[in-house]
Amino acid sequence: MNAVQSLWLARFSKPATDRPVYQAILRSSTSRILEIGIEDGTRAARMIELAARRADRKIHYFGLDRFESAEDPQLDLKTAHQLLRATPAKSQLLPGDPEQTLARKANEFGQVDLVIVRTDVHILSRPPCVHLWPRLLHAASCVLAWREAAGGKEGGFHRVNLAELQQRAASHRVQRRAA
Repeated sequence: MNAVQSLWLARFSKPATDRPVYQAILRSSTSRILEIGIEDGTRAARMIELAARRADRKIHYFGLDRFESAEDPQLDLKTAHQLLRATPAKSQLLPGDPEQTLARKANEFGQVDLVIVRTDVHILSRPPCVHLWPRLLHAASCVLAWREAAGGKEGGFHRVNLAELQQRAASHRVQRRAA
């Protein structure tokens, strides 16, 4: 991927709602990506290609999705593996409920540079996952979560404040101790 393709992704790609994701990758050196809700896999492949062009180390991609067990699956696990095998990343796809999978596998991810939450945005704020975010994120991490728009308009990704995530995790710890 050359500079023109990178610029095209960040400014003109379709769907336009994915542009903040590509812009976040262009702003930093992203080598560890966690995506919750892969959809059709196009965004994942584009993120990896863009990150590989920018990073000076191997790209690690972790994808959590329900795949075939979703109500309306957009991508099956086999097709996702085939799609991501063609990218320059070491990809790990984890099927199942995102909350349970994240709680079970978080220690294997290490600290990630970019988190994309497309489905189940509540994963950022409620147990069992709320206490995992400080362990998964570092000071330069970027978390982008999907927000539905009001009035039937298309939603989009918005940046989540890392301090707010840490505060939620701390308040959850206090509640757990009090119980």
